[in-house]
Amino acid sequence: MSRLHWLVLAFGVTAFASFALVGCGEDEATRCETKDDCAENEICVNGTCGQVCFDADDCDNPEHSCSGACPEAEQPICFLDCKSDEDCPEGQICNTEFCDGKFGRCELPRAEQCASNADCGEGEFCNLVTNECEPKCTSNDDCGDGFLCNTNTGICVAAGASCGDDDDCGDGEVCRSGQCVPDVADNSCDDTSECYDLGDYYCGVVGGSQECVGIACGSVFNDCSRCTLGANNGTKQANAPVIFFPEQVAVRSGQNCEPNSDMCGGEGARLFCKFSFEYFDPNNDFTPSNNNVFVVSGKGGHSNAFAVRALGGNRAEFGACFPDGVNTPGTAIFVRDAAGNASNTLCVIGTR
Repeated sequence: MSRLHWLVLAFGVTAFASFALVGCGEDEATRCETKDDCAENEICVNGTCGQVCFDADDCDNPEHSCSGACPEAEQPICFLDCKSDEDCPEGQICNTEFCDGKFGRCELPRAEQCASNADCGEGEFCNLVTNECEPKCTSNDDCGDGFLCNTNTGICVAAGASCGDDDDCGDGEVCRSGQCVPDVADNSCDDTSECYDLGDYYCGVVGGSQECVGIACGSVFNDCSRCTLGANNGTKQANAPVIFFPEQVAVRSGQNCEPNSDMCGGEGARLFCKFSFEYFDPNNDFTPSNNNVFVVSGKGGHSNAFAVRALGGNRAEFGACFPDGVNTPGTAIFVRDAAGNASNTLCVIGTR
């Protein structure tokens, strides 16, 4: 499978499906602040009521699993497992850090969060990358780095977003082969150096030809909840490297990840996986090492990666540890050059 095909599968565009709801059988999920806001057999976890369980047989909804012991829940609860917002019912978002990242759980957005434009006030839209209500835009100047204003809808759209036609793209981009690309007479490229000045872009394949492609947070190839938690809200700083093309690297022939690995220390998350990425550094002062590749946690913390090594050809790999029950291990990373300039943040995801 090609890199681009793998990325399309891994970073599908956020959509919503409607099916069984969390924690309340066939009823709608209930927002809560304390246990008193929930039904008799439920407790409040992360602002959403959850049915208490001993195992999955206790769950009223057959689609639900039982969490077992979790740090944020005083008792195990029934939950609808998810990997992204598209796995959740309309109006809910996927908390991929549930149970210390062991599972994803469909939850109602917190009071300060949103799941759709209906959750926002007049003159606002729901940014589905940050799950925050933002004022509608009238120009690209109203949007953050890596986003463009769709003046027809007033919504800031990620550069390089997925699209069905030109109306889905922000100002300055058009839809080509399902992805928004710069609206210029010639968007072709031979290497990423030709795309660097556009922002968070790299040289990739679009519709069979090489073109400058957006890799901003929320773009079709870079869509995960941790992305905007990286340095500089996930966008590269001036003169910083740009990173792209994430891939999983097998720990050995026929084995994607290693459970109970000594690479991960004594206790806790002991599923060891490896990933690689490509980079372009305009100043040629970035040499991959444990000291300049950083992993982004689900709570926004940044820590040094480990097992980092250069692979040649401006490609590097790193290692990461996950809870043993995770089937789709994933995280986000950014790098810093010798001057401390931070790259864009890149989502990486694999399979157990």
